[in-house]
Amino acid sequence: MIKKYSALKNVIQAVTEEIKTVLDDNKVWQLLESSSAKSGIFDGGCLIFAQALQIVYRGQIVRIVRKNGITEHYGLKASFGYLDGYGCHSSAQEWLQNYTREEDLPNAEYSVLSGIDKESGILSDIETSLKIANLWN
Repeated sequence: MIKKYSALKNVIQAVTEEIKTVLDDNKVWQLLESSSAKSGIFDGGCLIFAQALQIVYRGQIVRIVRKNGITEHYGLKASFGYLDGYGCHSSAQEWLQNYTREEDLPNAEYSVLSGIDKESGILSDIETSLKIANLWN
């Protein structure tokens, strides 16, 4: 059990570093600014980035939703954790806690749901997601 936990922790750290390395490249931000969302990964381009993560790491698109049902943010649930522009997290709860802390939303009630909310207004742009995914190479 300890070896399994240690291996998972190493994967989470490695994936977080990979994400940070890709985000350090101005090309990601240029691609997002020229996408249909015309924004970064935390202000409208999160679904585009989540879909790029899905191409690279495989998994299911997930979202953080307010108590009132409004989708706030997208990420990816991979076999080893929950991913977004902040990195990789070991559980949905950890991902949610990190997001609310980073976005200064500690008192709000949020949950994690699966799939894309077509009513959210958060745009998808598969062409841009593919271009971003290619930055991992």
